[in-house]
Amino acid sequence: MKTNADKIYAETLYKLLEEGKDMDSVIFTFLNFLKQKSKLDRIEKIIKQFEKIYNSENNIAGLKIRSAHELDTKIVQRIAKSLNLEKYELQTEIDKELIGGFVAQYNDNLIDASIKNNLNKLHNQLKN
Repeated sequence: MKTNADKIYAETLYKLLEEGKDMDSVIFTFLNFLKQKSKLDRIEKIIKQFEKIYNSENNIAGLKIRSAHELDTKIVQRIAKSLNLEKYELQTEIDKELIGGFVAQYNDNLIDASIKNNLNKLHNQLKN
């Protein structure tokens, strides 16, 4: 069985920092450890795992919104509120193919409120 070393490293780092130890000292020691084990090239993947752990422990959802145009901050806040997301880490992307509306992804959920999706649904209904 293959273990995910990056996740284990991230969990260890998170636990050490959570214990309230000196952050600079913990990070310095952790980086030295990775260097000794020739694992510094894994640091980006370890950081991504650390972010997942941090977000999970602090109930922060990863929210990705694709839209045809840049969305105003108030609109993003309304979308997050309608999805019952109090804390979220936002990632946005412009996708001109959506025509209008948005597609929101958070946790394991997908909400497609795009004009393209609505037109495709209408097209399929008219075909049947």
